Amino acid sequence: VETLLSSKDTDCDLPSIENLLKKHQLLEADINAHADRVANVNGQAEALMEADQLYKDSIETRMQGITERYANVKDMAKQRRENLNKAITVHQLLTDIDDEESWIK
Repeated sequence: VETLLSSKDTDCDLPSIENLLKKHQLLEADINAHADRVANVNGQAEALMEADQLYKDSIETRMQGITERYANVKDMAKQRRENLNKAITVHQLLTDIDDEESWIK
């Protein structure tokens, strides 16, 4: 998911960007669907850390890693959505300008 979200493929044509945005919306829905699972895993990890001091450091490190990466994925998804929306706006404007130039000729 992190690799997909870091893609910079917004320099294509308008229909392609619109398609990318639709795919991205599905990905964002999937990311949001994992929120409960991440919270559940964190809750289990906290309970286990209280019960078992032997593995506390290892569990805490992994729990923090998942929490940070999930937050990062959400931020990356937001940024990608913004970039795709900007690209759509720019390409739509360029298409409109092309249409007007064609009409003027």
